[in-house]
Amino acid sequence: MDKDGGERSSFVLGLIENRAKEVGVAAFDLRSASLHLSQYIETSCSYQNTNTLLHFYDPMVIIVPPTKLAADGMVTLPRCCFDDTKGAVLVKSLAAKEPSALGLGSYHKQYYLCLAAAAATIKWIEAEQGVIVVNHSLLVTFNGSFDHLNIDATSVQNLEIIDSLHSESWSTGNKKRSLFQLLKTTKTIGGYTTIPFFGNQLKIFSDKKHFKHYFLGIGLIDVIREDVSILTLLAEVLCLLDMIVNSFAHTISTKPVDRYTRPEFTDNGPVAIDAGRHPILESVHNNFVPNNLFLSEASNMVIVMGPNMSGKSTYLQQVCLIIILAQIGCYIPARFASLRTVDRIFTRIGTGDNVEYNSSTFMTEMKETAFLMQNVSSKSLIVMDELGRATSSSDGFAIAWSCCEHLLSLKAYTVFATHMEGISEMATIYPNVKILHFDVELKNNRLDFKFHLKDGPHHVPHYGLLLAGIAGLPSSVVETARGITAKISEEDVKRMHVNCEKYRSVQMAYQVAQKLICLKYSNQSEDYIRQTLQNLQESYKMDKLN
Repeated sequence: MDKDGGERSSFVLGLIENRAKEVGVAAFDLRSASLHLSQYIETSCSYQNTNTLLHFYDPMVIIVPPTKLAADGMVTLPRCCFDDTKGAVLVKSLAAKEPSALGLGSYHKQYYLCLAAAAATIKWIEAEQGVIVVNHSLLVTFNGSFDHLNIDATSVQNLEIIDSLHSESWSTGNKKRSLFQLLKTTKTIGGYTTIPFFGNQLKIFSDKKHFKHYFLGIGLIDVIREDVSILTLLAEVLCLLDMIVNSFAHTISTKPVDRYTRPEFTDNGPVAIDAGRHPILESVHNNFVPNNLFLSEASNMVIVMGPNMSGKSTYLQQVCLIIILAQIGCYIPARFASLRTVDRIFTRIGTGDNVEYNSSTFMTEMKETAFLMQNVSSKSLIVMDELGRATSSSDGFAIAWSCCEHLLSLKAYTVFATHMEGISEMATIYPNVKILHFDVELKNNRLDFKFHLKDGPHHVPHYGLLLAGIAGLPSSVVETARGITAKISEEDVKRMHVNCEKYRSVQMAYQVAQKLICLKYSNQSEDYIRQTLQNLQESYKMDKLN
């Protein structure tokens, strides 16, 4: 057990980098006799991708060649130990599957860094741990740079994938759980184990504890030795079956009929979620309010408006968790969903309002946003919450606006939540921006949160001024503020009206494009599509698109 009472890490990790900032990683799990190889370009100057791997594996030992970058506590081996030729031979002889079946392809030439790291890692394990790995007994996985869903460590924390951020605020009988804790209903001992598998899916591997002595015993008879590769593959199949049946299927079976649905996938189509729900919070709140989402090439940014506590942050987290569940092969909490495959999920979630920490909070915002900008692709999903809140209102608004403009040009799908009402003006200029708001009513000088997402911007009239009056500010001060607010609002309305007229033709063209994209990926009959196209043409001629 570690100092926090959890299970001690069983990973030994080898790490090597070349001059082009390409990184090779070999993570050996002593507990399950598995080797996980990764090779990727480190795109971040702060080594965020590598830090994400280290965060997940939490290795007991990190093995590196002697370089200036080697940190204290790492084990350094001579560079000759990082021998890619020897690593290729080891992987081929020790793996239960042929390297070509792992996706390595021409593994020796193309993936020499992770193979070099594997050679050093296995050498250290044999020398320092006294472990002998027999031929064809090792479960080897390879994780390349593409065709995967990558989630950085900060986003994993923000989305509560592994651990819950606020579990202490819930009663012990109704404790909020993380996504992993929600799915952790497997029957095998190590099904309660997480590993970042950057393949086509995120996977949860089970600990093959019952076979461990076969793999690592020095305690090995000839009859069993011959069957080790078969036992390894059998354990892998049983663990996968355990995950599908006792985790994914169990999660669905505990919910009312038709509450979960099988998502559809397209390569470049829209993200359409009908009546989506938060997979964690719906188990805590019986009357959780479902909400929709639609993103496409013609409408690739949604700006979600609403005051604090209206449901913006929950909605952002909900969207990400639904997509993660879909891409690991699980049914999702929605009435219907058609999704495109996402390569990375980025989150920029707002932090606390403590003035004492505003400086450091703003710097954290900027660093996280910079990492996002440096690594985003057209296949990425971005969720941003209250960007620019920890600085002056003018600077914060300017940064939020310019970041939105930059993301729009990248074609990535973005959900941007803010309480800055001026940001809604973007929809009058950029036709691929859609404004939504959380329904809030003002009753007896208090906000009544409906948690239901509606189209268009929505302004809660002078709520800040009402709070100021209730707090005891002199009525003359409140009235002066009310007059200033009225003048600013009047100018904003005029400017937005001018923008709407100026960009009307562009807006209409984008609306047509969005409807055509929907029809492209529709499963409707030819007659229905033909009639819809005819109606669209007539509406466009009559300038009655909605």
